[in-house]
Amino acid sequence: SYEKKSLEQELKALKSAITDHESTIHSLHQDLARAQTEIALEKELRSKAEEKENDERSERIALSAQIVAVTQDHAQSEAKLREAMEIMERDLCQKHREATE
Repeated sequence: SYEKKSLEQELKALKSAITDHESTIHSLHQDLARAQTEIALEKELRSKAEEKENDERSERIALSAQIVAVTQDHAQSEAKLREAMEIMERDLCQKHREATE
């Protein structure tokens, strides 16, 4: 009767609600999985970018050190050349004086 029909309708409505909730849960699981994938990808990209930045920083430091070393070497070579030129100039002046006396 009426009570049985009423209970069947209520049961049908509850089953429908459960199906809707299951569908919502499934959708939320998919959204969560997508979000986790996006986060993992973003972390990986950030990690690679940081690694590249660190590599570039290390390369700049190494190049700066090379430039300093080359500059110091150049300065030493220049000082030695100036010293040698001064010695040669003194020797030539001395020889010139000796030759004109």
